[in-house]
Parts: sequence; structure tokens; C-alpha cells
Amino acid sequence: MSFELKDSKSYQTLSQNISRIEKIIKILKTSFGPYSMNKIITRKNGRDVITSDGATIVSNTISEDSIEKILVEMVKSQDYEEGDGTTSVCLLTYEILIESFKLIQQGFDTKDIIKNLKKCGLLCQKILNEIAEDNKIKNFCSLRQFLLFCCSTSLKSKSISSKRHIFSNILVDIVLSMGNKFNKNSIIIQEIMGGSSVDSFFFNGICFKKPFSYAGYEKQKKKIF
Repeated sequence: MSFELKDSKSYQTLSQNISRIEKIIKILKTSFGPYSMNKIITRKNGRDVITSDGATIVSNTISEDSIEKILVEMVKSQDYEEGDGTTSVCLLTYEILIESFKLIQQGFDTKDIIKNLKKCGLLCQKILNEIAEDNKIKNFCSLRQFLLFCCSTSLKSKSISSKRHIFSNILVDIVLSMGNKFNKNSIIIQEIMGGSSVDSFFFNGICFKKPFSYAGYEKQKKKIF
């Protein structure tokens, strides 16, 4: 049975698909964790992008191939739902594919493999629910401390991990100021030339860049339209 499977067209297609994904995984592996390396990607419009973010790397390096499109959609879904863990999802998916491929080589039916993978997913959810702790937040201060802890933990694996205490406060201030009306499209990041990332701050309102003004400008009469 194993010999017949290896000669089949479906087996060859599966092997080729895994090889294509493996090429992407080799790029992503060095972009994982707190000591990850940045990648320089040249887009179709000629602009260069320097990043270690899994979602950005995948979306800019994937071709029009069908199997690679599935990986892109999976990364987009993870980024939309959680906003993080895109590289982890890709690496985990690849390992599951490799182990499943080994089972196929041994003659296991793909339907049985998929069925048991779903069971594993449900078992993981059950274990996570059992070990999860109910954090009872009593007041605003405890809520802020809890959010700061969550942000700081998430930023440990990013390139700004050494400055996570600054950006954690910024993120928490944004969330608390917007409350239930949180909308990421209402957040604008304004880059100003000069200074460093530690000079970053959160401003709740609308900012306008002040143009150059000459001496006595404030005393002159202005025409308002």
C-alpha cells in the first residue's frame, strides 16, 4: 500500500506542496523569538521593507500558488484575531504537516489523521481552560497593572523589547482612553524626524504640525475664511 501511494499523483503533489512551504519556513525560522533577525524585502513597487514580523514577511514573499495562498489566509486570520503569533502559527503548521506526511507514508488514511488532529485541538483547549486563572479585577489600578503586564509580556519577543515599559504604557493609555469604543482605525502613528523611539508618546486628540513662523507673526492680524 505504501509503495502504491508513493507512485500516485496525489502523493507527489503533497510532497511538492510541503517543499514549497518549507522554503518559506526557512525564512521565518530566523525571524522568531527575541533574538530574531530582520529581513529586507523588495516589493513589486520597488520599495524596500525591513521587518521581522511574520505576517509582513509571508504576505510579501508568497507567490500566486494555491497552497501558499492558504498559508497567507491563515496568517491574516491569526493577525486579525489575536494581532500576534503569526510566525508561531506558520512554524506549528509546518511541523504538523511534516508529522502528518510521515503517517501518510506509513499508510494511514488522511481522514483519520484530520479527525485525530481535530481531537487534539479540542484537548488543547480543554487543558488551557483547566490551567487558566480567573484574574479578578477589583478597581481601575488593578486593571491597568494587569494590562501593562499583558502588553509587556507580548512585547518581549519584539525588536523593541528593551523599551517595552515605554510602549506598554502607551498601548494601555490608548485602550483605556477609548474603552468600549475601541477602533484601531482611529489610531494614527505620526513619525517625526529626529530623536529616538524612547521619545514616543500618546496624545489623545488631533495633532497638527506647526509650520515655520517668523518674529512678530503672532501680533499680525489674520484673515479668517
